Amino acid sequence: MNPSQTAALRSIAIAICALTSAASPAAEIPADTVFLNGGIYTVDAQRSWAQAAAVRAGRIVAVGTNQQIAAYQGEKTVVVDLTRRLALPGFHDSHVHVAAAGLEMMQCPLTGLASVQAILDKVAYRAR
Repeated sequence: MNPSQTAALRSIAIAICALTSAASPAAEIPADTVFLNGGIYTVDAQRSWAQAAAVRAGRIVAVGTNQQIAAYQGEKTVVVDLTRRLALPGFHDSHVHVAAAGLEMMQCPLTGLASVQAILDKVAYRAR
């Protein structure tokens, strides 16, 4: 290896060390919620299980051990102790059947109204 190749490799090694030893940029901004002490199923074939997870703005930003996720805790972070309970990712589907929804919007639903006056007010409102 010539001296310029050696210098280039040394520079790359220094850059890699600097990048891996620096604090994670994601951890610099605290999570909204962290889940600790759990069995978190990640649905990742490489790492299917984690002990803890951090969530910010409704997105999972990190999974790992309690110690790793501690870096995501800030003053306002909500800490949820799962006490060895299971946490699973979820997809929440809100869907509508368009024709039925359209018909429902044209009706005057009275569900949940607790008095005659509330019913009369709702009907009057819909009539206008």
